[in-house]
Amino acid sequence: MLILILMILMLALASANAEKQVIGDYIPVVYVLFGHTPKYLIVNIELASRNNPVVVLTDTPVDAAWKNGLEDKESKYDYDNQKVEFSIMDGNLTASATEFAKHYVHLSKDNSVGRKTHELQNFQRWFILKDYMETHNIPHAFFGDGDTAVFSNMASAYQQRSECDASIITPGVGNNYSWVSTGVATLWSRFAIADFCAFTQDVYRSKTPNFVDSLRIKQRQGSSVVDMSLLWLWWVSLSISLRLKALFLYTAVLDSSCVLL
Repeated sequence: MLILILMILMLALASANAEKQVIGDYIPVVYVLFGHTPKYLIVNIELASRNNPVVVLTDTPVDAAWKNGLEDKESKYDYDNQKVEFSIMDGNLTASATEFAKHYVHLSKDNSVGRKTHELQNFQRWFILKDYMETHNIPHAFFGDGDTAVFSNMASAYQQRSECDASIITPGVGNNYSWVSTGVATLWSRFAIADFCAFTQDVYRSKTPNFVDSLRIKQRQGSSVVDMSLLWLWWVSLSISLRLKALFLYTAVLDSSCVLL
């Protein structure tokens, strides 16, 4: 019986692995922007566009966003660069983010209005990225914080991690409530970002009370609960699956930043 169960598990994992989308040449660098365009983001957009298509998802009219960021008259950047696409966040890109906001609970030390808005938007950007990739049928994308400089071609970078459904940075550990998987420079498949958003939505809808209890414990210890906390919990929830794939499919698990669904 045990052998039969293991065989069924291997077939299921192999089937899931076979459904992975082939990594193509088009992997955009995506920035999500709320409000004006800071000067450092303009610099990073220019750097990223040298070797990648760049998409900026913004809630600010494009002209105003650029003008606010281009106050320095000595700026040499050609903001008509054809490799840079600006998309205004309309209903198609904000539906999931708006739905998440209905269930979001602020669990951070700083309860100021500005901080609450900032942390909520940090969560919402993942839902906006998900909706953008789904709406435009984009299999893979690189997500960067505004202060993330990208010098290399991300399609080539993802080829080096082709076994991964996502590649995130996970320095956090379970003890001392240091739960951190940072998303400042991350590679995503459309399936992975959808899975992370579904996980996050479920946590805040209290469908997974164990996770919510864990977040409240973290808060009571004086540690803020931010989107990076949910990234870490999502990574932990998938770690068993990752180990099983490595064991039964002989998959080369590159390191802890490699996420396998």
